[in-house]
This record gives sequence, C-alpha cells and structure tokens, in this order.
Amino acid sequence: MNRSLRPIRAILGLAVLSIVFFMVFAWILDYRGGGSAVSDVPGVETTATVTPEGEDATGESTPSTEAAPEGASPSIIVVLIDGLNFRKEPSGGADRIGGLDEGEKLELISTENGWHKVKDSDGTVGYVSASTQYTRVQQ
Repeated sequence: MNRSLRPIRAILGLAVLSIVFFMVFAWILDYRGGGSAVSDVPGVETTATVTPEGEDATGESTPSTEAAPEGASPSIIVVLIDGLNFRKEPSGGADRIGGLDEGEKLELISTENGWHKVKDSDGTVGYVSASTQYTRVQQ
C-alpha cells in the first residue's frame, strides 16, 4: 500500500514546491518592480519598520520645508535603504512608481507631512518617506 502512494506523494510535493517558487518569484518582482501585491497594503512603506506620517524614526515631528530658492543649488535626498518605495502621491497607500536603491540621489522639490516630493534622474516626480530612517537631506 505504501508503494502505491509514492507517485501521489511525489506529485503533491512537486506541486507544493512549484507554488512556493512562483510565490517567491512574484514577490521579488513586485518588491523591485513596482507591482501591486505587497505595495498596496496600507502602512507598508518598505521592508523596514514604518513610522507614522509626519514623524521621523525617533517619533519627532518632521517640519514642513520648501525647496531651495531660485538660484540656490537644490537640496538632494539620499536614499538610505534598498527598496524604498517611490510613490505617486504622499501616502503609504498610494500607487508605487517603483523601488529605489540605497545611495540613489533625488532632487528635493519640497517636504511636507512626513513626505519628500522629489524628482529622480529620469525627471519622474514622486514622493518618498521623509523619515530619517529611510532618507537623508544633503545640501
């Protein structure tokens, strides 16, 4: 009787492994490519711990600032972690434009309510978390 179950057990094992493989592969594509499965979960900004809007990693309020005046050199936002969400709107529930790499530099347009409005090297305008856990302003 045990021998007759071997082929069934083998097929079930392969099916489970295939499902797990495709789930992991889909998660990796979504994480790096701006898909929608994981990124649509409200409150999930990155793989790291998220702080409430308007607060930095220490829980202190992040003040609203404007970009540098005309003629002055623009401020730069430096991404501190791999996979930081680049969003279309200043909200953790907003659609993602994509994921950013650690060390990537973005032009700061403005900062308000815990979000930096930025422009990437391709000219795409979007939002990243203003938490000092994820980004740093560089003059």
